[in-house]
Amino acid sequence: MTETYFVDVIVPVPVEGVFSYRVPEKLNEQIAVGKRVLVQFGRRKLYAGIIAGIHQNPPKDYQAKYVEEVLDDYPVVTPSQLQLWKWISEYYMTPVGQVMNVALPLGLKISSETKYVLNPYQNIDENVLSDEEFLVVEALHHQPELSPAEISQITGKNNVMTLVNKLLKDRVIIAKEEVKTLFKPKLETFVKFSLAISDEQTFNTAFEQIGRAAAQQRGILTLAFLTKNDFTKAIPKKEWMEKAKISSSVVNELIKKGYIELYEEEVSRLSFGHDQQPVNPLDKYQSEKLTEIKTQFEKQKVVLLHGVTSSGKTEIYIHLILEELKKGKQVLYLLPEIALTTQIIERLKNIFGEQLGVYHSKFSVHERVEVWQGVLQRKLNLIIGARSSVFLPFQDLGLIIVDEEHDGSFKQMEPSPRYNARDTAVVLAGYFRANVLLGTATPSVESYFNAEKGKYALVEMKKRYGNIQLPEILVADLKNDYKKRKTKGHFSELLYEKIKEALHNNEQVILFQNRRGFSPYIQCNTCDWIATCKNCAVNLTYHKRFHELKCHYCGYTTEMPEKCGKCGSTDIQLRGLGTEKVEEEISEIFPNASVKRMDADTTRSKNAYLSIIKDFENRKIDILIGTQMITKGLDFDNVSVVGIM
Repeated sequence: MTETYFVDVIVPVPVEGVFSYRVPEKLNEQIAVGKRVLVQFGRRKLYAGIIAGIHQNPPKDYQAKYVEEVLDDYPVVTPSQLQLWKWISEYYMTPVGQVMNVALPLGLKISSETKYVLNPYQNIDENVLSDEEFLVVEALHHQPELSPAEISQITGKNNVMTLVNKLLKDRVIIAKEEVKTLFKPKLETFVKFSLAISDEQTFNTAFEQIGRAAAQQRGILTLAFLTKNDFTKAIPKKEWMEKAKISSSVVNELIKKGYIELYEEEVSRLSFGHDQQPVNPLDKYQSEKLTEIKTQFEKQKVVLLHGVTSSGKTEIYIHLILEELKKGKQVLYLLPEIALTTQIIERLKNIFGEQLGVYHSKFSVHERVEVWQGVLQRKLNLIIGARSSVFLPFQDLGLIIVDEEHDGSFKQMEPSPRYNARDTAVVLAGYFRANVLLGTATPSVESYFNAEKGKYALVEMKKRYGNIQLPEILVADLKNDYKKRKTKGHFSELLYEKIKEALHNNEQVILFQNRRGFSPYIQCNTCDWIATCKNCAVNLTYHKRFHELKCHYCGYTTEMPEKCGKCGSTDIQLRGLGTEKVEEEISEIFPNASVKRMDADTTRSKNAYLSIIKDFENRKIDILIGTQMITKGLDFDNVSVVGIM
């Protein structure tokens, strides 16, 4: 007799606990902890959940539903991940389903979408339908199914559920659930010689048979050149066509004549491979500190590295990473900002080549899944990423580096769970008995306290590399400058002169203003009314580029008002200073300088950070203006002035 199994499934919903489902006999051999299963939750909705446990005990409080399908051939979540999810759920008081929702990349999450179709068993009297109901039925006569969004578009109503429920109740339409998966492997078309061309003799024969068709001759000659006369080798079709300068019609003719074959193959979207270069040697002081860190790791698993800026912390990180990779271990390198990852990637890919993977929110759905699978299959052993990287399926972690450990960006605020990636990384390391290095020039209060109490070990680097002096800090008297009318816009006389001098010497300037937008708020000069967000009750920021007011907390936007929302006065004033305004003013003061802004508004695309940072490194930008993302550990050798607005 076949045994009956039940599985405890984590479902990505904000409800406490795991849920037991019965396993159909035909799926008994397929179930395993960590695999995804398709299950019904609620009346109709289908979700991809994670198996957290297997047993033979039916639930006491409800009738267990059946597992619909096992989605994976192998577990996509490891036991240590499930352990970490449980800890986060308990420590941050969040349902484990919400932890799963944040932890898994979108491409591994599956849920069903409700579609509506006409009821084939119901005779519909269109005379009794309302105008809106008739529009829906009429549309379903022309297309087989409609989603709620499509019904909303047809009827012109934002909330259509009342209408939909009425049609369901009257049995005019029926609902069905359509399961969609977001991840699709990337397929690339390759070309190679067919079996008819297997050596130089058959190649020459084919070349003669083509005759005067010059484009076809060029096609097979280029293929032979690119494959270096290896007649079994395949190359990307796109590359071949570009080099041969041939059209699709030429390709089709060569296929028809039996000279070439095309086939599709799954390829990676990731391209971090690079020729490996040697590691820079450490100086005497850095070598001493590296030895001290390794000595402390023998006593404590967590070491706080308190090193002044430019002391060479990153070089020490690289040497530690190299040692762990040689042992066959995996390494996680956590950074608070995506902007930081873009610069450090350029340095590390030259050393670690194809072992390097990058993981952050700017990556596409497909790329994040490929990194996940790369870590799971041990193809990627060094991961650089922002806070979500702690959720990756590491198999054998040896070291976690948390750079800029004091940074508030490691704390997730929305959505739940509101976890701190630095603290979570310490817990994660404990499951593998891995070492943790917390690096910073300004330790957080809690980390320094832990070091003082002996919970963490402490290593200090008080010397800068090459004994370089710390920068001179000058404070400008803006009040006095305004009084004597010496300012240039919002720039003090001192800052203006320093910028002017730097540009004259072909040096670069960074200007820090931690408010994006043009003006932080607008105010009525008559009654002091200030425009606030209707959802958050915080001041709305004016963005000149779009001529709109925007809430930086919830994203609410509205048009710039022409008059006061309280007294009706048209005397409305822009108040304060944002990065947009700094950019506009500095461009007017120094019209010949190349000015660029780096904030959340200018770095929305995946490669925007990298583009701006590379341009600044290559000295195509003279003045870089930005919010806090330009202040976190970026390394530029030609900057001589940093202005804090």
